[in-house]
Amino acid sequence: MPTLETERLILRDVVPSDWDALNAFLSDPAVTRYMHGLGN
Repeated sequence: MPTLETERLILRDVVPSDWDALNAFLSDPAVTRYMHGLGN
């Protein structure tokens, strides 16, 4: 996937060093509440 960059945002592929941040927010029920397959 090519990187898409604007003044306020950078979209790029996920890399192994992203794991801690991903784990933090995907473990939060308030974040995953409406995410299909992840919430309660």
